[in-house]
Amino acid sequence: ELRKKRELERRREEILKERASVTEQREETLKKLREAIAAKKAAMLKRKQQAEASQGAETSEPT
Repeated sequence: ELRKKRELERRREEILKERASVTEQREETLKKLREAIAAKKAAMLKRKQQAEASQGAETSEPT
């Protein structure tokens, strides 16, 4: 009886550790994805601003 309880407790602890590990990995993946998305948004915004600036320079030049 005690052996069964110990085995169940040990298994429960293993499951909890696995869940904690999976959660940690998931959070790390989400963090990386958020950083990648933020970098892409910043690059798109920069390109948009450069395009607008070059368009503005073209229209302000006397022809």
